[in-house]
Amino acid sequence: GGCKACVDGQRLRQMGEPGSRAALKLVGAHTSLESKPRRGGAVVVVVWMIAWGYFLCPRWLQRVWIYGLASVFKSLHWREKVIRENLKIIFSQWGEEQVRDLVQKSYRHFASLVFEMLLFAGPARRWIAANVSITGVENWQRAHDRGQGVLVLCSHLGNWEITAGAGGLMTPMEILIVTKKVKPAWLHRMMERGRARCLYGATYEPRTMKEILKQLGQGKTVGFVLDQYTGPPVGIRVPF
Repeated sequence: GGCKACVDGQRLRQMGEPGSRAALKLVGAHTSLESKPRRGGAVVVVVWMIAWGYFLCPRWLQRVWIYGLASVFKSLHWREKVIRENLKIIFSQWGEEQVRDLVQKSYRHFASLVFEMLLFAGPARRWIAANVSITGVENWQRAHDRGQGVLVLCSHLGNWEITAGAGGLMTPMEILIVTKKVKPAWLHRMMERGRARCLYGATYEPRTMKEILKQLGQGKTVGFVLDQYTGPPVGIRVPF
């Protein structure tokens, strides 16, 4: 099935297509692109083709894409040590077969995230309309009606970008998410354009407080993923 962005409550009917001016107003300075010469143009075209190819496939074929990419991750043992260490901490009583099964499921989950993120190169709006439902928007509305802005705190589960996009496209929320810049630069620009099309913006660590306070002061919404840490030079990364 599709991704669910849930807040507990009744299902919200999808609203009409907002105008592009609202998108630019919401994202503000974060939609501006660097004046430096852009690179990665050919890669962006390839990513755009992959994104639309994935979107246009039937669901069973999308699963084939996901399983294929997951197999690549598994063959490369990508982050397998980290996955196993985390599982050992949480499920110390598990045997090797159970651990191996969940490692493979972790790779499939990450592969699904990869393709969903690539959708921001083009068809994210259409994918969200077809696959996402939002419940409980009345809870946000009660907080918003107090006129002081709203903090939305969510678990680091599913696809946080799709969730924010659903909020931007399918609710009255004007959302600013707190996140980090991604590399390379062409991928960051692609994500910024995709976010603008989905009517939400982003502020980037480590200097985010000014944008957060401005957003809340205007009675708008700020979204946080709860397990984010404050990176250098403001904070110190520690093991746990």
